[in-house]
Amino acid sequence: YRREMNLLRARALSRDNRARDALLLLSNMKQDDDVIRLKADVAWTAGHWNDAAEALEELVSRYDIGPKEPINAQQANMILNWAVTLSLSGNRHVISNVRAAYGAEMKKTAKGDLFEVVTRPRQNAILADRDTIQQIVSEVDIFGDFLDVYRAPKGQ
Repeated sequence: YRREMNLLRARALSRDNRARDALLLLSNMKQDDDVIRLKADVAWTAGHWNDAAEALEELVSRYDIGPKEPINAQQANMILNWAVTLSLSGNRHVISNVRAAYGAEMKKTAKGDLFEVVTRPRQNAILADRDTIQQIVSEVDIFGDFLDVYRAPKGQ
């Protein structure tokens, strides 16, 4: 019960523009998948791109998404979101590695074109890249499914 209350408290702090307080609360909790997903969501919402990138990288690692294995829709979203945070944090070296590792499998997903745009080498970037990234940023709620499960009646 305390864990769930702390997760909801961190979410509320984030929504109250107190992202640093939310991230501090989360850093003092056991680092399970929900906590890391909420860290990514809080950092994403606040525009703390390095923190969001670290959390998403941890999730990709925890979910053991192999670069040569087929990627499902949830994994594709996570990898795309990770690439977006890397792009917005200016971490071109890591984004290049992510592109090399996951590019072939991402092309086979519905997010393949977006991944291509977001991970494109900077010298080939076009103005639409910023619009694409901003659209992705505005649509993401990494932690939303936790709240859906929490709100659902027990037993469903």
